[in-house]
Amino acid sequence: MFSPPAFAPEVDQFGRPEEGSSYNEDRVYATRPKYPLTPTSEGSDGSDEMEQTKPVGPSTVGRLNNEQLLVANMGPDDEGFDVCTKCGAVGTGGSLDGSHNRPYPKDVRRMDLDRYTRQCDGSTVNTSFTHVFPSDLTVFRIPLTGPMQFTPDEDWFESAAQSLAEALVMGAGEALGIEDDELEGGFRTRSAAHIDDTEAHGVLELFLFDTTPGGAGFSSKVWDEFDSVLDEARTILAGCECESACHDCLRRYQNRHMHNLLNRHQGLALLEYAANGAIPTLTETKLSTLITRLEQSLVLQNPDIELEERGDIDKFQVRLDGAELNFGVRSCLRDRRLEGSGLDQDFSDHELTHQLPEVAVSIIGELES
Repeated sequence: MFSPPAFAPEVDQFGRPEEGSSYNEDRVYATRPKYPLTPTSEGSDGSDEMEQTKPVGPSTVGRLNNEQLLVANMGPDDEGFDVCTKCGAVGTGGSLDGSHNRPYPKDVRRMDLDRYTRQCDGSTVNTSFTHVFPSDLTVFRIPLTGPMQFTPDEDWFESAAQSLAEALVMGAGEALGIEDDELEGGFRTRSAAHIDDTEAHGVLELFLFDTTPGGAGFSSKVWDEFDSVLDEARTILAGCECESACHDCLRRYQNRHMHNLLNRHQGLALLEYAANGAIPTLTETKLSTLITRLEQSLVLQNPDIELEERGDIDKFQVRLDGAELNFGVRSCLRDRRLEGSGLDQDFSDHELTHQLPEVAVSIIGELES
């Protein structure tokens, strides 16, 4: 990774700024600010050194001062950027292979024109760009225990964590009476070895920080008023009727590049677990929507299939030609319930939303086998 001191506009082979319709590239967004594990966030023995902490149900909220956050731009499709080691030009996809334009006009006052070629012939290295900046933080630490899943690589895990982080940012704006663009939020995951909880599978940490360079002190006020911030975040997540997220709840201009990631249901389930230890469940409305869509998908494949509730609100049975299959529908935040549950399958709300055709095919396949 490389932290460039500055950027300059691209110029053509004659040293003039590149402009016009021929210069058109897709925008590449930087990552959300990351909070890496650094000596400032940990003691020499791996323990935490938060300035102040207080309990919030099974979780903890703490305050940290002058932490180092990192923003990175990994390039298109996370493949990095090509940087010329001779002139500093930046390109992608081999665009700098061979001769290429320099990213600055030639200065005849400081160059030996006999040795100055019209285009640069330097070699390239592949890298990404980073920027590190300091900020005070409020950190909401959530140990994931019991049936809670700790799978940071899954899309739904990122969706739940980032949705709650966004709700906390917006809730802080309401609780503190400030614009919500004064704060920004993110998350990181940690090994359970870093906390004193033998039952934890892992740790999720949500952090809020000031967007003003040098800090405006709002992140510290979040710690002072965290109960109010949490109440406002809960209202934002629970007070909407949309299916996933909309501009009446989580979507705003500042998070426009992650609108498809946000899900208020998953964010609310994670908040209730973090604050009260409540194991995530699905509402009757959400269950009804998921089961209706599943039934429609099953009937499209075989009109003779029958589906009915099995007594419990989240357990169902499907029948086809004398064969039957019992299945449950659960929040993706918790483990599958198979052993001792009387279920043959236990599908998550994420699977029934994003992998519905595959789920329907697997059910038909089991009934026909």
